[in-house]
Amino acid sequence: MPAYTEPAPVEVEASYPITFGDNSLQILGIGRFDCVFRLGEDRVVKKPKTYPEVDDPHTACVNEGNVICLTNEANVYRRLGKHEGIIEIRSLANTFAYVHSRKVVVEDISLENILVHNNRLKLADFGNSFIPMDTDMERFCIEEITPELEIFHLGCVLYSISVWSGYKYDCFEHNCLPPSSQLPQMNGIIGEIIVTKCWTGGYASMEILEEDVDAFLGSQVTAVTS
Repeated sequence: MPAYTEPAPVEVEASYPITFGDNSLQILGIGRFDCVFRLGEDRVVKKPKTYPEVDDPHTACVNEGNVICLTNEANVYRRLGKHEGIIEIRSLANTFAYVHSRKVVVEDISLENILVHNNRLKLADFGNSFIPMDTDMERFCIEEITPELEIFHLGCVLYSISVWSGYKYDCFEHNCLPPSSQLPQMNGIIGEIIVTKCWTGGYASMEILEEDVDAFLGSQVTAVTS
C-alpha cells in the first residue's frame, strides 16, 4: 500500500474567519463549524469558527452555534469512550457499528473525516451528532440523514480504500442516491459484495454491515478512532 502523503496546508486569506487565541498557527483545514490548526509535528488543535461581531446579532448567533457544535463533538467522544471498536478494531465497519450503537450519527462519512495517524485510521468531525438513546438505528431520520445514506457514504469510503483512489458521491448535494450507471465498476475489488450492498440498500443497519465485514474480510483491515 502506498505511503501516506500529508496534504498541502490550506492557504489562509483575509476572508477566512478569525478564531480564539493565537491566529499565527498554520491552518490545515476549514470545516463547517471549525478550523484545524497545526500545533506541532504530530499535533493539531480544532477551534470553532468565529467572525467579528461588530454589534451584529446574526454573527453573534453564528459564533455561538459554532462553539456549541464543537462542544457537542467533545461530548460525543466522551459518550463513545475507550471501547475496542474505538481504540483497536478490525475494520471501519466495526467502528461505525459501535458509533451507531452509541446513538451517534456521523453525518459526513467521507475520506476527509477519516484521518491517518501512525498508520491507523481515526474518525473525526462529530458535530451535530447526538440522537436520543432509544432511537431505532434502522429507521432514524435526522435532518435528512438516514441509515441508508450513512451506509451508502461508508460504501464510498470502503471502495476508496479497496482501490486506493478517492471516490465520493455527496447525496446531500445531489439530493438523491445515484443510479447504478453512475457508480464505478468493481472489477473484483476487495469487499466487492459489501460495497455493492452498501450502495444498493442491502443493509438495514451498520450492525448488519459489521457482521458481513467480519464474515467476508475478517481481520484484514484495522481502524482506530479517538
